[in-house]
Amino acid sequence: MNTKIQYLYRDAHNFKKFAEVVVFGLVDGDQLFSLLKDGMFFIPSYVGLESLQEKPLKSYDHVWHELESVVPTNDPASVTIDSKTIQTFFHKAHKDGWDETMAFREMELL
Repeated sequence: MNTKIQYLYRDAHNFKKFAEVVVFGLVDGDQLFSLLKDGMFFIPSYVGLESLQEKPLKSYDHVWHELESVVPTNDPASVTIDSKTIQTFFHKAHKDGWDETMAFREMELL
């Protein structure tokens, strides 16, 4: 059994881009949601997932993405990250306070 993770990016103009990945193994979805900023937002690059902003970045872009769902699936893994690793990354990002300043620098928005 694997885990399907669905998330999206919504810019300041409400343009949305969606993504879906399947990680190897089971992820506790309730636990991931409890680690999000304001119960909804995360920074994909901090947890091994792809950021969805259009390139080149615009002045109205930001780093925050929304986690939509985390559900078990029989689908094969579509990314190299596994359930234990992604849970570890989410815990670390939460502990570090989801440092958006560092993410802005990495994306050359600062």
